[in-house]
Amino acid sequence: MKTEPKHTTKSPAICIIGAGKMAYNLCHAFSSSGLSNICVINRNHTHLKELSTRINIKHLSTDYKDIPKDTSLLLIAVSDDAIPLVAEKIQPYVPHSSVVTHCSGVLPITILQNFDAFGLFYPLASMSKEKFTNFQQIPIIIDGNAQNSIQFLQTVAAKLSPKVYRLNDGQRPFLHLAAVLVNNFTTHIIGTAFDLLQEHQISKDLLSPIIQQTLENVLKFLPHEIQTGPAMRFDIHTLDKHLELLDPSPTLQSIYKLITKSIIKTQMERKDFTKQEREKAESILSQLK
Repeated sequence: MKTEPKHTTKSPAICIIGAGKMAYNLCHAFSSSGLSNICVINRNHTHLKELSTRINIKHLSTDYKDIPKDTSLLLIAVSDDAIPLVAEKIQPYVPHSSVVTHCSGVLPITILQNFDAFGLFYPLASMSKEKFTNFQQIPIIIDGNAQNSIQFLQTVAAKLSPKVYRLNDGQRPFLHLAAVLVNNFTTHIIGTAFDLLQEHQISKDLLSPIIQQTLENVLKFLPHEIQTGPAMRFDIHTLDKHLELLDPSPTLQSIYKLITKSIIKTQMERKDFTKQEREKAESILSQLK
């Protein structure tokens, strides 16, 4: 039976594999929090050089053999598809005392089970190289294969953010899916709305107040309870007019139909409708097929 390695949290040596958006923001967050003993390893020298011009990192390398022997926390900050291969390649060079983590919201921690101590370090945010994420305002999701690892990751994460949560392999993919819905899907829909306005010489600035109001409302109230719009009112004339306007854009028209049907069905499940209201809702649903 293996003995759980002990991990120092006083001034942990941190090694980050990767030089993309996640690595950029992790480096900045750790440095800003006083955790400056950082090594970054990436096979692409140009990407490393770009990172070093933005953030002062003590150790940079393109060789996995240069993983420091005193590494306490190793973060594999690469694309999900690349994580298993990177984990395999670095295994011979990772010290016994390291907690090896990946930063994926979808992959299980068990893909790192060949290491003595392993887990997850997943900052829930949309990362960019242009503007560093303020980790004090975002949650960090952690998990680990043993109690020592979990406690260590909890302590390190708490240095970056007051919002640290442990979610298991079964829970995290649902969080990631929900994040895609509220972030990526919402961004796409707003983008299509802007394109629609631009096509008809209307300033997108006119939408700024309602976008702001919507975001404030969904965070303050239960979204389903404050839902408004023609679908909620069973306003078939407005729905028909919108669908007519979207005739030149069949993809957007399909999205409009799909979301409209979802709104109506959700409200039918949540509210007690009169017979007349239910018949009207079902009539609209049949017309949206």
